[in-house]
Amino acid sequence: MPLQTPDAGIRFRALWRLCFCFIVCLMLSACRSPQSSSKTANLPERHELKLEHLVVRSDFEISKDDPLLAELSDLRTEVESTLHLPKSSRPVVVHLFSDERSYAAYMR
Repeated sequence: MPLQTPDAGIRFRALWRLCFCFIVCLMLSACRSPQSSSKTANLPERHELKLEHLVVRSDFEISKDDPLLAELSDLRTEVESTLHLPKSSRPVVVHLFSDERSYAAYMR
């Protein structure tokens, strides 16, 4: 078993956050309720990365070649087939916060 570097733990937590956000966004993709303007102002939007059917907005820069994004894209296909959901042409928008504190502040 290879030793984990501190970056591996951060990347693992980021993967789970990405997966959780992706699943929530996918489940809510049929809903069209407007977001309140007070929360929208606090969403991470400094960096934006667009893939086929995925838009990732974050407070930090992410490489388009990051393996976590490939896994997230594959997860969409897996969730659609597992839940027998129709394929959607609308992109899934994922917001990644730089740390837990900024996420908690957004949730208040």
